[in-house]
Amino acid sequence: MRQFRKSTIRDVAARSGVSTTTVSNFVSGNVNVCSLETAERIREAISALQYVPSSLTRGLRQGATKTLGVCLPNPLDPDVSFGFSFLERLWRGIVQAADAVDYALLHYPASVREGGSGSAFLDGRADGILLNSGDDVRAERLAAAGMPTVLLTRSLDIPEGCGSVWANETDTLELALDHLWKLGHRRIAYIAGPVGTRAGVDHAQSRPAADIAVRRLNAYKAWMRSRAAYAPSLVAFAQSWSAPQAGEYLFAWRAQPDAPTAAVCANDAQALNLMAAARSRGLTVPNDLSIIGVDNAPEAQNARPGLTSVEVPLEAIGSEAVHALLRLLSGAAIEQCRVALPVTKLQVRGSVTAVQS
Repeated sequence: MRQFRKSTIRDVAARSGVSTTTVSNFVSGNVNVCSLETAERIREAISALQYVPSSLTRGLRQGATKTLGVCLPNPLDPDVSFGFSFLERLWRGIVQAADAVDYALLHYPASVREGGSGSAFLDGRADGILLNSGDDVRAERLAAAGMPTVLLTRSLDIPEGCGSVWANETDTLELALDHLWKLGHRRIAYIAGPVGTRAGVDHAQSRPAADIAVRRLNAYKAWMRSRAAYAPSLVAFAQSWSAPQAGEYLFAWRAQPDAPTAAVCANDAQALNLMAAARSRGLTVPNDLSIIGVDNAPEAQNARPGLTSVEVPLEAIGSEAVHALLRLLSGAAIEQCRVALPVTKLQVRGSVTAVQS
């Protein structure tokens, strides 16, 4: 295997006939460390050898590498299917913000992302770390070790010492429910994501709770209760961020004396599952059931009818996470590094209509 050999400071010193200390001082900006003739020889050697000072060595010496570590799945991974848009938009925001402040990004391989150890994050290559929302244990370890750490889309039980950036899920559900209410819907069902037992649910689920799912369920309950419209029978609990069992939920809802005329789903994947289940039972969307999802994924636009969906500001979350991490690096108070971003956009498409008389 052919390997790149980087020219070293010793190579430059040997070619120019000076000590490595002189070269080091020169490339660090101390041009008066030697005569004009010697300086010209050093420049010639650097040019001929295409020598570039080690950014890692310089960063370790200065106490900063201008590099942020990112421990998030790659949206192009084969195992990522429906959720690729979610990850791609997070990454886009992270990259744009890092570019704007001239920081490099270090993406950790799957062996690190999927492992339980945090040692790879503490090897000095990164000044701070951006972590996936559910990486509690490693976040706690990193913060305890003094590594500035920010979690993405995490709003509940944020580990001590860690920053976090998330969307205001109360806004998310209010956008969807307000729209349906204005169209005359009063019996509005809801499919929750993986909430586990953290939201007052009586039964345990097979997958860990996701705090986004918990926040959205709580926001739905609060909004419906404030209008005396909440009924436990209107809520279905999916095991994950998809709802292949949506047909069962639909059957139970339709069997009620006052069947729901609309449904909000915790994300677009569930909403598309529900639309497919309605079609398979001879129901039309939106005339028999109006449906709203969350995320505004590409699949929402391509559905027939198009799926009305709340757009979560994922690019803004990624960008703000970088800025929160930089604030944490600069010594800002932890409260300044925990940010809830507003959700303001509902993309209205053909899956919603006014209540049919």
